Amino acid sequence: MSQVLQDLGRVEDSIRCLEKALTCNPENWNCAKRAGDLLWQLGHFDSAAKHYESYVKVRKALKQPFVGLDSEETDIVIRMAAYHMKRGEYQVANEYVDMQSDVDNTEKRDILQGIKAELSGKCP
Repeated sequence: MSQVLQDLGRVEDSIRCLEKALTCNPENWNCAKRAGDLLWQLGHFDSAAKHYESYVKVRKALKQPFVGLDSEETDIVIRMAAYHMKRGEYQVANEYVDMQSDVDNTEKRDILQGIKAELSGKCP
């Protein structure tokens, strides 16, 4: 349903639909990711970050043992690292960067390395 609403240009309604689904099933990581993506695109970074944090928490719980997020999840790691850096939460930003151990995409790998270099002077 949320995809149909999004396709109709009703992004806010799509987000509400996803958030309603999350109240029924807070562990629905797919809805959390999609809500985060839409909120991020609208510039609602605090709300997006809450959904991304839920997404990462559930995804980490599903990994046995947890080694790192899948490479296609690199965008979330980059967004969350940048979000926490902007808030001066360098340790949290560093924890997000550390989640991503293997990135196939050269551009994204370079971005992560740049973030890591910037954090190296700000984190113990």
